[in-house]
Amino acid sequence: MKNVIAFICVAFLMAGAAFAAPKAKAELGVGGEYVQVADAQNPWSATISLGFPVGKYLKLGPEVAVASADELNRLGVGLDFNIFGDAAVTPFIGAGADYFQTSVDGLDSYTVIGRGGLKIRVGSGAFIKLFATDVIDGRGKDETDLSGGAAIVALF
Repeated sequence: MKNVIAFICVAFLMAGAAFAAPKAKAELGVGGEYVQVADAQNPWSATISLGFPVGKYLKLGPEVAVASADELNRLGVGLDFNIFGDAAVTPFIGAGADYFQTSVDGLDSYTVIGRGGLKIRVGSGAFIKLFATDVIDGRGKDETDLSGGAAIVALF
C-alpha cells in the first residue's frame, strides 16, 4: 500500500512539473509493462514517466514503476530518441536506468533497460506509445526475456 501512495505522490509531482515545461514538448506518460520471465510467474508493472525535450528528437526525465512484486518497484531516469521528432507517427528507441526500492540478496540493486517501438499521435496533445523492452544489465538480465508495454502520453 505504501508503494501505491508513493507512486501517486510522484505522479502528482511529475504532472506539476509537466505544466511548467515548454508548451507541446514535454511528455507525461502513464502505462504498463508485462514482463516475460523464464521459469517464473510473469510480473507486471505500472509506470509513469516525464520526458523533457533535449533538442528536437530527444526526451529525458524521471520514471517510476510500481510492480506486482514488491522487489520490482523502482525509480530512475529514462531516455527516448524519437526518430522523426514530433511527427504524427514516429518510431523511437530508448533506455532506462532504474534503482530498485527493495534489496534482494544475491541480486543487483539496479537495472538498465533498452526499449523501442512506435509513438502514434492522437489529436494534437497526446499519443499512444507501444514498445518492447529488454534488460541490458543488472537485475533481471538473466531471468527476463523480451517484454512489452503500452502507455498513454500527454504532451505539455
